[in-house]
Amino acid sequence: IDFGAVGPGTINRGAFKLTNRGVQPVRVLRVTPSCVCTTLSDLAGKLIQPGETVSLEASLDAPKQAGEKEAKVFVQLEGMQQPAVVKLNGMVTLPVQPVPAFASALQGVENGTIRLSSIDGRPFRVLASNGVAPSFVAFQSGDDPRSSYELGWSVAGMSPQAIPRWWVFTTDR
Repeated sequence: IDFGAVGPGTINRGAFKLTNRGVQPVRVLRVTPSCVCTTLSDLAGKLIQPGETVSLEASLDAPKQAGEKEAKVFVQLEGMQQPAVVKLNGMVTLPVQPVPAFASALQGVENGTIRLSSIDGRPFRVLASNGVAPSFVAFQSGDDPRSSYELGWSVAGMSPQAIPRWWVFTTDR
């Protein structure tokens, strides 16, 4: 299961479908997660009849720090030497994401726009753009908070040495 972008500290739930494609019943001996960040439904001892499909509920607890998170689930079936392995993964991101993720001012681009959106759809406020008041597109600072903003940026007139390596947007999230 690829959960895509997930928030820090969130619990992300999904399900795997296990189907017995054989002609004999198959017993689930054990279902084991690779880490304590994964919670599973208990299928140990479950007998899966030929043609039957069962659901294995699984959750991935995202850590509080950003980065890729992956966990594995090992499903040991009676009569199989190696367990079946299923994966859960997600990219733990900050609650507000930019699109595009970066702009290269070194390729002759001097200005543009960027969209900031909350990954959970909750409204937020943009407080600053690289330490100064943000340059909003189609938004007035007195309007109600939104879940997405378009902001302008510009490095026009800056020497290459003065162009910041990172453009930092400060929000209340």
